Amino acid sequence: MKKLRKFFFLLIISFVVLFGAVSAYLYFNQDKVVQQLIGAINKQLNVPVEVSNISINWYTDFPHIAVVCTDVNIQEAIEGSTYPLAKLEQLALSFNLLSLIKGDYVFEKVSLTNGEVTIRISESGERNFLIVKRQDKPIDNKEVNFNLSRIHIDKVKINYVDESIDQSYITFAESLNAALNKVENDYFIDVKGKLNSKSIKIGELNYFEDKALSLNAHLVYNESREVIDFKPSEIVVNQNNFSVTGQYKIQSNYINLKIDGTNTDFQTISTLLPKEYANYFADYQPKGDANFSSKIIGVLDSKNNPLVEMDFSVSNGSLYEATYKTSLDSINLQGNFTNGSRHSLATSKLSLRNINARLKEEKIQAELTVDNLERNFIKLSAEGKISTYDLFSFLPQRDQFSGLAGNIKFNFSLAGAADDFKKASTASRINNTGEIVLTEVGGIYKEYPLPMTAINGRLLFNKNDIAINRLSGRIGESDINMTGFFLNIFPYLLEDDQSLLIESETNSSYIDLNELLSGLSNEKNTTEKQQESYKFSISPYLKLELKSKIDKLIFQNFEGRRIAGSLNVNNQVLRAENLNVNSMGGKIKLSGSINTQPDNLVDIHTTANFNQLNIDSIFYTFNDFKQDFLTQKHLKGKIDADVMAHIVLDKSLNFKPEDFTASIAASIKNGELNDFEPMQSLSEYVNEDQLANLSFGELSNSIQIKDQTIYLPEMLIKSNISEILIQGTHTFDQRINYRLLVPLKNYKKPDKDEAFGAIEETTDYTKLHLKIIGTTDDFDVSWDAKQSLKSVAEKVKEEGKNLVNIITGKEVKKEKKKEIEVTEDDYFDW
Repeated sequence: MKKLRKFFFLLIISFVVLFGAVSAYLYFNQDKVVQQLIGAINKQLNVPVEVSNISINWYTDFPHIAVVCTDVNIQEAIEGSTYPLAKLEQLALSFNLLSLIKGDYVFEKVSLTNGEVTIRISESGERNFLIVKRQDKPIDNKEVNFNLSRIHIDKVKINYVDESIDQSYITFAESLNAALNKVENDYFIDVKGKLNSKSIKIGELNYFEDKALSLNAHLVYNESREVIDFKPSEIVVNQNNFSVTGQYKIQSNYINLKIDGTNTDFQTISTLLPKEYANYFADYQPKGDANFSSKIIGVLDSKNNPLVEMDFSVSNGSLYEATYKTSLDSINLQGNFTNGSRHSLATSKLSLRNINARLKEEKIQAELTVDNLERNFIKLSAEGKISTYDLFSFLPQRDQFSGLAGNIKFNFSLAGAADDFKKASTASRINNTGEIVLTEVGGIYKEYPLPMTAINGRLLFNKNDIAINRLSGRIGESDINMTGFFLNIFPYLLEDDQSLLIESETNSSYIDLNELLSGLSNEKNTTEKQQESYKFSISPYLKLELKSKIDKLIFQNFEGRRIAGSLNVNNQVLRAENLNVNSMGGKIKLSGSINTQPDNLVDIHTTANFNQLNIDSIFYTFNDFKQDFLTQKHLKGKIDADVMAHIVLDKSLNFKPEDFTASIAASIKNGELNDFEPMQSLSEYVNEDQLANLSFGELSNSIQIKDQTIYLPEMLIKSNISEILIQGTHTFDQRINYRLLVPLKNYKKPDKDEAFGAIEETTDYTKLHLKIIGTTDDFDVSWDAKQSLKSVAEKVKEEGKNLVNIITGKEVKKEKKKEIEVTEDDYFDW
């Protein structure tokens, strides 16, 4: 026992003496040892190394002695490059005490702390990590060697970039330990620890973004053959285990890897996809079991891709959408991917087979194949039933819709290249068949908040077209029943420059244009608010051939019944031909066009025939034409008219009076003019009590409208009191200039001086010339001493000469606008 204690005592004394001796030697010879190490290391390196400080640490891991370098910058081994291979806050290289005694420094441990290491292969194939010189024999007896048994990496960003094949691997080693043992030409490498994958970029796609990994890898590197063998290794992602085995030949870039997922789940597999694809699942919570098996075999360089094959499956999976609380359950599928015989996108194929799922007890089945990923030949078949609410919860921009109701039943198949769905010229290459049945479908779109309800119908697919069979529904208070065809609908939906042709027959019992043009319901909005929201435009890609019947249509004060006719839309122009409307107590037949091509304008050309319309109803419908001088309460009678008009509106349907022109050939029967103030003003000159209620059997005239002025040619009114001849002008800003010739059978005797020149004697009876001049709010009735009725008539006829050409769009010679001027002599001071 005493001998044992003596042995341990001597051992401790020896260790203390040895530690003291080493400490004393290194303390007094530290600079010398450092210089020897630097000189020996520089002889073996091809690149410069910069450090701010070098020290020797022998007391934390004795009998190992560490050379500690701070602020290390190692330049990469590519000629002409100044990029670093490594930038580290601290690099520690350790050798044992025997190496110090022998002077033959063999580094057994290395530690990297806080920094970044970038391993790079340039486009030309140069490798930046070949920093150690190749040597056939030792330089001298102070040679430095590396026989690393331990490697520790702490908080270091590790990058691998291969520019020749456009790939990069960006990782962050939180805490990584490695062991390296060399047996002859083989290096046995074991790596274990925590690694964070920032991104694995292959081409334009990024995989494994921000994924925490646990690594337990075993590799064997053969120096002479430059081959890395991946022994069974394990990568753990979110408790999902992936096993890796295989081989990589560095010189030939030949890879043979097998990657299998063991104990994996649907959620983890979906998050490993590139962000461009994983975003589709961003709002969903996938669950379920998943199996994954893949292999990569072949040369991987700038000219060649290896064979890639994957088999995968999902069992008892689900996708849960939290906002709408919708869950697609019982998901089961099998799939596989291969890049084919030529290892390219052109020979790649993705297959999803036996897709089965349930959505609220409704079963959904599907099959999907995508062949040739350059052209994306798609073959899809699907059958099932889904509620509108559930369907939109799985679609982009679903927050734009509300009040979703109804069900959609589908059974269809489609096949063809993705690009062939986008053009009408390639429709013959695709094959779409099947049907969609809508039952009580409805909803509200945020940008057009007019409710759509009770949509029922059957849609039949045929290539790029859809046949509509018994489609009916309501938009606000309006209803529609439709049959027909939507031609070229897939290209129209998929591309911005493709046309949609609609050939249809529609029937409606009620149409409310106030709601349809504003997108606002009558229930929740005032008429004024609807008018402020009016919008009208026609897509340049819409073509329409429509036969329509409407029992009743309203727009502001207008009400039309038994409307029937044909509409045509092409190049942003809507044309109507012989549209028949019952309205305002009579019948209207009209034809014309609405052109929305001009920027921010709606240009209307129309011809119409009025048959027995009530005059007071016309004034009511058009809000007395926004004046109160001559209103619906003043007028009665029936009007027949032929109208040619040119009307310009802005996109909000506001009238632009400066561009309005019209030619109206009208005939009024059984007319009445009641309580019209200008007529009553004639009592100063005409001794009649019936001026307040003037009635006439029939009158005809051709009225012209141009330059915001109504031109009334000479018109004879055969009334219940006498025959009155009238003509003149009435501007849109309510300035009036009327001239009248009144036959006086019983007239008040005027003052001779006042009436000088205003009285015309004939063989039958005396005629009195009068004029009404001013505004509708402030006008004067006076003698027309100049008897200017004829000159006014000439001006009216002159203004009407070119009006038809203006309305029909023909150019006319522009003349300087002349206004009828009124001088002081034209007024009579009462």
